[in-house]
Order: sequence, then structure tokens, then C-alpha cells
Amino acid sequence: MADINSATTDIIRAHHTLSFQVVKLAFMMTGNGLYTGQVHLLDIDLHPDFYDVTPSSFYTTGMREVTVIYNPRNQYAHKYNFGHALLYAGSKNMMGAAILCAKACLRAGCGLITVHTETGTQPVIQASFPEAITSNENDLQLLSKKKAAIGMGPGIEPSPANAILLDELCSTWDGALVIDATALHLLTGKQTTLLPRKNHSTVLTPHTGEFDKLFGSSSNDFERLEKSIANAKTLNSYIVLKGPHTSIACPDGNVYFNTSGNAGMATAGSGDVLTGIITGLLSQGYSEKEACLLGVYLHGLAGDFAAEKHSQEAMIASDIIDSIGECFKKIRDLKSQTPNVY
Repeated sequence: MADINSATTDIIRAHHTLSFQVVKLAFMMTGNGLYTGQVHLLDIDLHPDFYDVTPSSFYTTGMREVTVIYNPRNQYAHKYNFGHALLYAGSKNMMGAAILCAKACLRAGCGLITVHTETGTQPVIQASFPEAITSNENDLQLLSKKKAAIGMGPGIEPSPANAILLDELCSTWDGALVIDATALHLLTGKQTTLLPRKNHSTVLTPHTGEFDKLFGSSSNDFERLEKSIANAKTLNSYIVLKGPHTSIACPDGNVYFNTSGNAGMATAGSGDVLTGIITGLLSQGYSEKEACLLGVYLHGLAGDFAAEKHSQEAMIASDIIDSIGECFKKIRDLKSQTPNVY
């Protein structure tokens, strides 16, 4: 037994933690996972109205929640009904990021996709992903015409030209916008450029390193969470902070923690896949909140399917993309069995 009066106190590192009724906020913090192990919730028969009458700004996203969000396809629709997405992605040495993001975007259900990348790199996209359109058109007004959603960042160069493009996107593009990877780097110090975007909230998808660069370093996960909440409100943005329990901080102050996914997803390109999924959902008309909740859960669930097939150790980002279809089938089947979720 540890001496509570000593200068250093041992901390239990449990393999399993039993908790009552609901997930505790501390269990969602990455740094605490080492000490909680696998968490098990025990039903203690609280009053059925407990969830409705107990105020909270913290929620978890599971299969039930995304089944409500999921919108089955109209069988008489055509590809233009599901939106045309535009991705600014890839560069000479990072075309893999563009391919992963674009494939995930189409797998998420958007009707068409145009990938803007550097001159001379288009053949890489066309050879490996023939379903995509490519472009090096630098006139944003022309290229964004009739686009339903834009994603920017995976694999692009941190160049002055891309910095100017990001500024133009934030100031003139009035549609759905996802900012990730290098574009988050370019946004650092210029977060207020998001403020004029009144009709659509921006979706930011940083990992912890990118988040700390954008909003300042944090001494612990709780401090980082508070910063995500504050900045989501201030910038009218959805901040998708990637991690074992990816959190989605919303402009209204609420936070949703994802419950799907596994450690095998800590692999190169996984974030590019998530950006593609969210952009693809936005292009179909899902709201920013819906696209974030459904997109993050789909991403994690696809990772779970991929891990079952390949193991966590052997899993790569392409495996996540290849498993997206299984996720949609599972959600679709559950929705068809539960009429009251329509």
C-alpha cells in the first residue's frame, strides 16, 4: 500500500475499471487510459428520466446516435444529388495523402470529386484513382462553382500560394469547409479569418500537435478540452480533436466523444481518410454537426472492421477505406430494423 504522506504516491494501473451507469469524463481523456484499462459500465437502475433531466454538455456517440443521423439513399437519385466535393490535396512528394482523402470521400457517398493538386501530379491521381476528376485551375471562384463542399490540407505544401488560397477560401467561400493537416499549419495565427463565415461553420480536424500549435500548448487533456470548447464557440467551428476517443467540440458548447476505433488506426494516412469522409458527407447535405458525428464514428468503425481482418498491427489507412462499405451496411440494416429512428 502506498504511503499517502510520502512525496510520491503510487497510482493504480487497472486492467479493468467498473463504473456506474454512465461514462465519466475522466475516462475520455487519453492520458487516463493507462490507469483505467478497459471500462465496464454497470446498470444501477436509475430512473428512466435521468438522462433527460440531468443537464450535461458532454455526450458520447455510438451506433444508436449515428443510426438516427444516417440518411438512406433515394433509389431514384443520380450522382449530382449527392454533391460534388472539391479537395485541395497532395504535392510532389505527398500524393498518397490526396489519393487516400479522395478515395475516402467517394466511399463516404459523395457523387463526384475533383482533386486540385500541383501541375504535373495529376497522372498519379488518374492512374491510381480513375473515379476522380483532377485540376490545377487556380481560380477559386471558377473551380468552386457548383461544388457542395471543400476540403483542404492533406499533403499540400506550406507555401505562400497555399496560404493565400486558404485566406481566400475563408473570406469568400460560403459553403461547407474542412481544414486539415498543412492547412491547419497555414491557419496558425490567422484563426480570425474564419469569423466572416456566417452561413457555415468550419470543420477543423487537428491531432493534438496541430491543436497545440493552433491554440497554444496545454499541460493536460482537460485543459486542451477546455480550449477546444472555447475556440469552437469563438470561431463558430467544429473542432474534431483526433485521439483514442476523438472529441467534437461544437459552437454551442457541447462536446461529443466517439466510441468506435482502436489503436491500429494510429497509422500514416488515417487522418487523411477522416478528412475525406467528413467532406464526402458534407457534400451530400449532412450538416456540419451530423457530418462530424457520423464521419468520426464511421472512420472508427471502419478501423474496427479493418483490425478484425488484418490485426491492429498490420492495418494501414487503405484498409480503413476498404471497410467503409461494411459500416454503411451495418448502419443501414440497423436502421431498417428500427422504424422509430426515421
